[in-house]
Amino acid sequence: MPLLQVCRLSKWFGGLKALDQIDLHVEPNEILSIIGPNGSGKTTLFNLVSGIYQPDEGDILFNPSGRAPANIKKMKPHRVTAVGIARTFQNIRLFANMSVIENVMVGMHCRTRSGPLDAVLQTKRARAEEQNVVEEAKRLLAVFRSQLAPVMNEPAKAIPYAYQKRLEVVRALASRPKLVLLDEPSAGMNPHERREFIDDLKRLRDMGYTLMVIEHDMMMVKGLSDRVIAFDYGRKIAEGSFEEVRANELVIEAYLGKKHVSA
Repeated sequence: MPLLQVCRLSKWFGGLKALDQIDLHVEPNEILSIIGPNGSGKTTLFNLVSGIYQPDEGDILFNPSGRAPANIKKMKPHRVTAVGIARTFQNIRLFANMSVIENVMVGMHCRTRSGPLDAVLQTKRARAEEQNVVEEAKRLLAVFRSQLAPVMNEPAKAIPYAYQKRLEVVRALASRPKLVLLDEPSAGMNPHERREFIDDLKRLRDMGYTLMVIEHDMMMVKGLSDRVIAFDYGRKIAEGSFEEVRANELVIEAYLGKKHVSA
């Protein structure tokens, strides 16, 4: 049964229909990649699922067959996070002057219980919770093996770019999500870094996370994806394996134009 079910989802911006009657689903422990030319609606989909936008039509059902099903189409972003969806963005949004581990700890704020007064007075509950947060942050940093843990006390701005992209993923994991939305996670990486990152993200899937990925690099899409969906002009035009989608005439037309299809 799907973890996420999107039903006839549409979004308008003035006279522009950014998404047009989109139906899709994401299975548990799956890596689903969304591809398409710039402006095809991929990030709009992510903004709808994560609560930044609200749809004009359709439903977004999270864990529809589970014990706590939710229609999240009208939820604010913090409520979407609370039900189990986290995301990263195209551009890095780390706190540059905070340490690596502090950036991860910030991602846990939605799950902490101590209030401002506890923090000021350094109550026993606040101290115990802070220690638990530190230990969990260390555990999450260790997900990326030897890359992030050794630099946990360095400022985020001082670590290599590829490490910063991994740190964004770890911070998303800090909210204990079931579904993680990754918006162009490999942007700016070289081919070697991308190959390593593919292995890292597959390991997250094997740990029980479900990933929904927007990606432009086709090497990344081919190496990473269990399933691929292609968008163009706000519509879903193809779905299947990477090879099936790559060979689809509508996908070739979207990327290269009609003359390449008929050539």
